[in-house]
Amino acid sequence: MNMAELTSKLAEEQKLSRKRAKALLDAAFAAIAERMAAGEEVVIPGFGRFKMAHHEAGQRQNPETGEVTKVPAGRRPVFAAARQVREKLNEATSG
Repeated sequence: MNMAELTSKLAEEQKLSRKRAKALLDAAFAAIAERMAAGEEVVIPGFGRFKMAHHEAGQRQNPETGEVTKVPAGRRPVFAAARQVREKLNEATSG
């Protein structure tokens, strides 16, 4: 699913214009990104938790060329799905 499909689904289910649905999604994603950038964890009950994780500097090898490059230390976003989401995903794959 991409942003256009998500916008359409939200607009249809909530009886909103596509423009209003897109504005709501943009605002929600911007708020999540803003809080994560500030180092906060964002918890959405029943869906999951977004947080930032630190990764150490190191070297990575390109599997196609074998070239080794240095990767600086930094932060990366991490998402952990809520139990309800994990259960729904497991139902979909087991049945």
